[in-house]
Amino acid sequence: MRRERRIRRAAMLAVALVLLMCCVYIAVESGHDCKGAGCPICAHMHVCMDVLQKLAFAAVAGLAVTAARIIRLQAPEPVYAGNAEATATPVKLKVRQNN
Repeated sequence: MRRERRIRRAAMLAVALVLLMCCVYIAVESGHDCKGAGCPICAHMHVCMDVLQKLAFAAVAGLAVTAARIIRLQAPEPVYAGNAEATATPVKLKVRQNN
């Protein structure tokens, strides 16, 4: 349990560090003297922007999955109006079976 928690924290720290470094690199190099086609700084900036876009998509997908799980957990159990015996079990009916 503790090992899994450490791994999760390390992964979150790594993602946060990547986000921070990409943002800093884009901010620092945004006013560079561009050489035109084939500029290595522009290529690195495009890579950083691509990483930020993919991580943003992953975050939105994670939030959507979390929201779907929360909604599913809070949804009431379906009630079968015409067929009440189909869901009736000895446990639900609190039948004591002594053998």
